[in-house]
Amino acid sequence: MWIKLLLQLRELLPLLGRLLPLLEGWLAGNSGAAQANAAALRHLESRLAQAQDGLGGVEGHLREQAATLVAIQQEQAALRQMVAAESARVEQQIAEVATDVARLQLLAKFTIALLAMVVLLAAVSIWLAVRVHR
Repeated sequence: MWIKLLLQLRELLPLLGRLLPLLEGWLAGNSGAAQANAAALRHLESRLAQAQDGLGGVEGHLREQAATLVAIQQEQAALRQMVAAESARVEQQIAEVATDVARLQLLAKFTIALLAMVVLLAAVSIWLAVRVHR
């Protein structure tokens, strides 16, 4: 909003500069007051030129800031994409770990059942060996 206002002011300053000589010519028709007014108008013209220079500097500064803001926004967008990609990768790794845990639980149950069968077979073998040798 301020940039637009400053740009409009900058466009109006040359128009005021063109109107000042007309005003100066009209005032020149008067006597001593006209001379005082002419001096005031020259002073005003110099002040307007200074204001134009100042506005030009402010405009350049605002453009630099706008370019900086655009660069920051682009960097934020790139960072958001990187975070989204990293989140998807982490979620995939979590799913893989959950699958591995489920497989290990199933393998543990199978191993316990197998050990129970080995212990049972050993017990039956010992019992049979004792019965045969009696």
